[in-house]
Order: sequence, then structure tokens, then C-alpha cells
Amino acid sequence: MDVIPDTLVLGYGNPLRGDDAAGYAVAEKILSLGNNQIDAVSTHQLLPEHAELIRRYRRVFFVDASADTSIEEIRVSPLNTQKTDMGSLHACDPESILSLCKALYDSSPDATFIAIPARNFDFGEELSPVTEIAVMHAVNFIMNHTTLPLRSECDS
Repeated sequence: MDVIPDTLVLGYGNPLRGDDAAGYAVAEKILSLGNNQIDAVSTHQLLPEHAELIRRYRRVFFVDASADTSIEEIRVSPLNTQKTDMGSLHACDPESILSLCKALYDSSPDATFIAIPARNFDFGEELSPVTEIAVMHAVNFIMNHTTLPLRSECDS
């Protein structure tokens, strides 16, 4: 019997711009683990079409590089669907995707944003040491938190 995953990791960034690939790298590493409880998608950017994808899951982790030099390790933040200004639908942020998912499909997955510290956005495929370590911390965080109950289940 196949196990249907209830968790999606949506990692995004440009794999040809150094540390900008951090989210992309997290999704690829999750995929390589072959865990049947987690699906992962690596993409260059978030698109409105991702709303249709995330509606199928109970939990979604959005993962991206952060150019904020004040963070030295991963930053984890819960997300919600309260955003009403959709702005441009050509380049979306996680809250826009969640709001679109709610509006179109009446679906609200439990969502978390993971920011990966990034230092180098030059052309190249290598991650800086800080980012490489943070990518592994993000993977470990996701793997450890997919077996925990959803926030909504904790509230009931």
C-alpha cells in the first residue's frame, strides 16, 4: 500500500547564483532521502500555479535564501492566509500563494517559511560554507518536524 505524503517542501531559488540556490538545495536533499511521508519540489521561483499544488497537502514548508546578513542560522516562521493584496501574480511570495490557495480551493495547509542565511549571489553553483551548513540544518528541521502534529491539531 502506497503512503500518500501530507507534507510538501517547496524550495526555490536560482541554482546558478551561488547561495540563492539554498531553498532549491533543501528540496533536492529532501528528495534524495526518499522519505515517503514528504514530497519536495525545487523551482526557480514561486508561481500562482503552486497554489494548485499545495492544496493537496496538510503541511507545507516554503524554503528560500535570505540576503539578511544579520541571520547566521535558519529562521523559521509560521505563515498565514491573511494577505489580501495579491500584487503581481508573475512573482509571488508564500503568503500570496497561500491566499490564492484559500481563495481558489478553500484549502489552508499548515505553512512554515524557512529562511536560509545567504552570503554569495555571484554566478556559480557552489554554496558558501554558512549557507551549506544552514541547508543541512533546514533539512534536519523539516525531517524532525514532519512527524509532529500540525498546529491546528495542537489547538484542538
